[in-house]
This record gives sequence, C-alpha cells and structure tokens, in this order.
Amino acid sequence: MPMVSIIMPNYNGDANLEKSIRSVLNQSFTNFELIIIDDNSTDNSLKVINHFLNSDKRIKLLVNEENIGPSLSRNKGVNFSRGKYIAFLDSDDLWEKSKLEIQVNFMESNEIKFSYTSYVKFDHNDLIRTVHARLKINEKMLLRKNYLGTSSVMINKEFFGEMIEFKDLKRAEDYELWLRLIKESKMIYGIKDTLMKYRVGNESLSSKKIEGIIYRYKLFRKTIGMSKMRSLYYVAMNILLTFQKEYSKHD
Repeated sequence: MPMVSIIMPNYNGDANLEKSIRSVLNQSFTNFELIIIDDNSTDNSLKVINHFLNSDKRIKLLVNEENIGPSLSRNKGVNFSRGKYIAFLDSDDLWEKSKLEIQVNFMESNEIKFSYTSYVKFDHNDLIRTVHARLKINEKMLLRKNYLGTSSVMINKEFFGEMIEFKDLKRAEDYELWLRLIKESKMIYGIKDTLMKYRVGNESLSSKKIEGIIYRYKLFRKTIGMSKMRSLYYVAMNILLTFQKEYSKHD
C-alpha cells in the first residue's frame, strides 16, 4: 500500500497533543509518516513529542526557530514529506482507528485525487453534532460553503505536486487551498463514515463569527479576485448554508 504523510502543525498544544498523536499511532493502516511541525512552542509540547520520537521511527519532528503560524508550518511539512498521499491532522483533533485504511482504500480503488470524510464536532462537553460528508463536491458547491474539515482531508501529492501550498492568511487558508485544488481535480469525493473528531474552540462566539465573515469576503474579493457583487453573493451563501443542519441524506 502507498505511504501517507500526515502533517501536524503544533503550537502550545500540550493539553491535547498526546491524544492526537496516539490516534495516529493506533491506526489500522500502518504505512505512514507523522510529520510534526512545532511552531516554537513555549509549553511542554516538545517533551510530549520527544516521548513518542524515541519509540516510533515513523514520527518526524521539525522545529521552527520562530513562530510562523500554521499555514507556513504545514508547508514545511508538505515539502518534507515522502508519501503518495498527504493527510492533515491538527494537534487537538482526533482520528478514528480505521480512518487511514478506509480513506486510502477508497482513493486507490476509485483513482480519486481529493477526498474527505464525515466528522464529529465536540468540545469539553463532548459531542456537539456530526457533519455528514457529501458524496461529491464541485467547484460551485465549494464556493457556496466550505464543507471540508481540514483534519479529514486526504490529497494525492503525486497528482497535485507543488500546488499543495497554504497561503499565509489570517483565516480560511485551508479553504483557499481547497478552491485552488478543485480547479485541477474537478471534484472532491466524500466518505460517509465518521472518521474524525474536530475539537471546537471559541470560534462559536459572535465576535469570531463576524470576523470570519469579514475574512471570507476578503478571500473572495482580494485573494481570489472576484467582483464585489460575486464576493458578497458567496459570502451570503456561506452564511446561509452554515446555519443549515447537515443531514446524511444530502445526495
């Protein structure tokens, strides 16, 4: 089976880092490399990581001499990677044991270049809700809403090559990358199995939501180069669809 390179940026994530790493090491699919990029952490992150480094050679550690943010950290990991496939896992998210096995088999069997899975949102009170993957997403659908959880995504590096590069944006850098990649792949395919757990922080606060709307507009208008009216339309669609519940019988 092909190798999967798992990119895990980390900054002061020692509270949840061990659980995230263990969710990788417990995978039923074992042909992977876990590339952790520590972004100049000031907590006990390196102590946690070094504990695993000494016991599993599949784990690689890159340490930033200064804090450069998650986008540039992910780029360092992608450039260092050797796998056919790239998968992302934030250092506070978790994978189900069969995540890599199911997703690699799905992509290999169907010659798919870009996929993602259903996932659970949770916080300190546990389950919030399940976000169900759509079977297929085209560019128009993706412009209307970012359906993808970053830690559920898997990309064929051999196909996309140097296109897999996050721009150094304050927010929505993952969304911007998905919008660039789908122009090449034409379609993103979803796996209905719930294979990832996304830890929700304080982004549910009203101020964060307003900030997200502003950055979404800037993404469409300035980064992508859409007209003002088109940018406003897709921002409105993003807001509308975000407040709609996700159901398993979408497709």
